[in-house]
Amino acid sequence: ADLLSCTLMIEGRDYDGPSGIGSVELSFGTATSTVNATASLVGDTNTAWSYSLVPATLTQPQVRVIRRTTDRAGNEEQNPTGPLVTVDDQAPILIINDPNDGAYYQPVQMTAQGTFTEEGCGIDTFDIYINGSQDAVTFSVANETWDYQFTPANDGVYTLVVEATDLAGNTTTPRPKVSFTVDGT
Repeated sequence: ADLLSCTLMIEGRDYDGPSGIGSVELSFGTATSTVNATASLVGDTNTAWSYSLVPATLTQPQVRVIRRTTDRAGNEEQNPTGPLVTVDDQAPILIINDPNDGAYYQPVQMTAQGTFTEEGCGIDTFDIYINGSQDAVTFSVANETWDYQFTPANDGVYTLVVEATDLAGNTTTPRPKVSFTVDGT
């Protein structure tokens, strides 16, 4: 999924004295630009609010989200602060180091291995496909490496494809692929 084309729901709760919450203003800002928005109050308690954000409206991948609440009496929150948020729109980059594309191997236990780079929020899933059959891959975040052990069942041509999806939903495209031949005769 492309994070920039989806909608993120931002929700929160604010509490106020007897008058209740009148409005919630949000700012998504960087040093060079700011996007302002008004959140919708949810329910009749006047404490919950929500806002649907389309990340493509942001001009930078890292923004500070500031929330300013005003109660029904017109009292405005002073000096609001907020978290720095990173929008991850980059898919993991994968490399297959072994087996080698176009190589010949004997039908013994093999280890497919490679490296990956994930600049965003981290890897969620990492899968390998051998002739279309999917399995999960063991990966090391610290070393940015992955490996998978398998034993080819028969002689023939095998196609190995790897795919990773990060925690933001970005999936490797194109998926790295190698083809190799197993020959036990």
